[in-house]
Amino acid sequence: MVIDVRTSTLPWAEQGALHEERHLGRTSYRRQTRYTRQVDGSTHVHWEVEGERLGRAFHIGEEHFTVRADTVGGLKKLLSTHGFEVEQIFGAYDIDRPHAEGDAMLVAVAQRSLR
Repeated sequence: MVIDVRTSTLPWAEQGALHEERHLGRTSYRRQTRYTRQVDGSTHVHWEVEGERLGRAFHIGEEHFTVRADTVGGLKKLLSTHGFEVEQIFGAYDIDRPHAEGDAMLVAVAQRSLR
């Protein structure tokens, strides 16, 4: 299994908010995202999407979720409780670079334990 994990150094929360806009034909789509750092290091994300066509705005949807922050030790413990053993950990998706302290994201390669 390959899994990516965010750490408490994930910079999203420092952005506070992000506004994105895309155009498809005569329709504009806007996504407003708010990031809030939680006490445990996780990041709460809330986004809303609206569209606009021919001068009329319409709500498309919204969602909120929490991106949990973890550590190498926490990830190993969590995966072991589900029968997996971590074989390798990389710093983000750069598999030529091993994990270093302060990385915002970890990518772990794990295998089902034979125990």
